[in-house]
Amino acid sequence: DDLFDSINPFPSFVGMRRDDAIRKLKEMGFKNIEVINTDKKCEKEGRKCKVSEQEPREGEFPGFETLIKLYIHS
Repeated sequence: DDLFDSINPFPSFVGMRRDDAIRKLKEMGFKNIEVINTDKKCEKEGRKCKVSEQEPREGEFPGFETLIKLYIHS
């Protein structure tokens, strides 16, 4: 058996709500998550912020210790 058969490529979180993306990452086993707010309005007015970009990108194979960066905007 090939090792890669059991590893899923990293999914896209773009367009997901911030809280949903963080919960899903934690469920997948990632603990090192950084949220970068690219929109000052995001935290004001109780807006639901969404992921606009991410690192690593969709389809990559990060290790569980990898820093996951979620860029958010309203």
